[in-house]
Amino acid sequence: MDKLKSVFMYILALVVLLAPAILLGWIGWSLLDWWGGILGVVGGLVIFGFSMNKIAQQEEELEGQDVVMAEASTPSPEAVEKE
Repeated sequence: MDKLKSVFMYILALVVLLAPAILLGWIGWSLLDWWGGILGVVGGLVIFGFSMNKIAQQEEELEGQDVVMAEASTPSPEAVEKE
């Protein structure tokens, strides 16, 4: 059940992140015919790329904070010797 939920959440995240490409492509197609659709999809994919980079950056920052917290919680060798 956990596997099914994670796959569903992954697909949902992709749909949400690709929504600008879908919407801009649809609007471009409606207003400017096929080349407007292509321009809209390309613009949406640029937004998607920036979103993915932002998410990757945030994950790296969280991992860095976890490392700093782990280092802060481990006692130094000098503190262990004093005990």
